[in-house]
Amino acid sequence: MIRVDCVPLHKKIKGHICEELLPNETVINLYNLCEHTEYDVIVTAVTGEFFDALPIGHEWRKDRQIPRDVGPPPASEWLPKSTITVSIVGAYSQTDN
Repeated sequence: MIRVDCVPLHKKIKGHICEELLPNETVINLYNLCEHTEYDVIVTAVTGEFFDALPIGHEWRKDRQIPRDVGPPPASEWLPKSTITVSIVGAYSQTDN
């Protein structure tokens, strides 16, 4: 599974947005991002090895999932990730002519 976390860099904006992609998916839509705001977009490959390395009885190990409200996944050799900083400058709308 691929997890995408959008973390606002401006401290006045609370929380983050999290979406997940299944292995066969290649496109993701990110909603509810604020205009004129910079975000760190963190793309993480969530591996089975990560869950196997957790202590026995850990909730994440049992569920085989990182809860969306946790924020970006913790640093781990079993969670390869890449981060890009983006700026949302305005809304895009498409109109039919």
